Amino acid sequence: MDRNSRLEILAEYQRIPRPETETLMIEEWLREIPFVLSANIHGGALVANYPFDGSIDGDTKPSPSPDDATFQALARSYSKYNMAMKTQRPKCAPNENFKEGITNGAAWYSVSNGMQDYNYMESNCFELTLEISCEKYPSATKLPEFWKENRKSLLNFILQVHGGVKGMVYGRSADGQLPLADATIRVVNITDPDDPVHIRHYVTSNQNGDYFRLLRPGKYLIGAIKPGYEPMLINVTIKHLPDVGDATYEEAQRADFILVKLSRYSESRSISHLSSDDGFDVEQLEALFNAVDKQASGYRKGFEDVEEDEEEDED
Repeated sequence: MDRNSRLEILAEYQRIPRPETETLMIEEWLREIPFVLSANIHGGALVANYPFDGSIDGDTKPSPSPDDATFQALARSYSKYNMAMKTQRPKCAPNENFKEGITNGAAWYSVSNGMQDYNYMESNCFELTLEISCEKYPSATKLPEFWKENRKSLLNFILQVHGGVKGMVYGRSADGQLPLADATIRVVNITDPDDPVHIRHYVTSNQNGDYFRLLRPGKYLIGAIKPGYEPMLINVTIKHLPDVGDATYEEAQRADFILVKLSRYSESRSISHLSSDDGFDVEQLEALFNAVDKQASGYRKGFEDVEEDEEEDED
């Protein structure tokens, strides 16, 4: 199966009368298992390729995702231990020269319906395409050589699941506290407190209430949001990324959330200009985090809750 021709990203998925059976099976697989990081391996070049693979108009040009910096770090985590890929020696084609052995997919050539874009847009998973040989269809006798050349790169890439933040989301109500599925995890990069950046790509807690969010080192405001519950924000500092070359390394930074279930009264009182009978919808969630984005002074003072300002306005 040629996955690059069969796995549809959302924009084109709607135009296809019925996806291929293999596509439906992989989509179901991705929904059932909350993958964090993955890669598909090709031949024909020496490069670690990261999203977006496709550009909006189909032209060959850079098409960065909201997590472009994180994807570049993931790609480097692989290429740094594959000397042929990192140094671009040998060159697989005269016009190919990938700095550090990495490239944005669409900047190389635009491909629509790719699996790595689908994973990023439709699941919690970050995926790369690893081109590990100048030969498109190498002989099976070369597999031991490929393993030797890529073993350390693969191990280092796998370690990157600990490059970010992870934790549990719980829902608390009068009946107790239980793991909460389908809570949206949102991130604002506050490394520069005067220029906070809302990373507009979101992951969700899985059926067991846990989540993983890959990020680069820096300071972040992490928010958990679920319709019908009070949002919660946590300040997190990620010091460094794991590396297989280090003598020791740590797991991802832990950040757990406890979201308190809202009554109709408390919901309309605490977020009066954003509330609805069914909780937040997508536009209202966007409005909430747009408000958080503007609270640079709040970041510097300790990341105070936006609700305090709202209560002052009500008074």
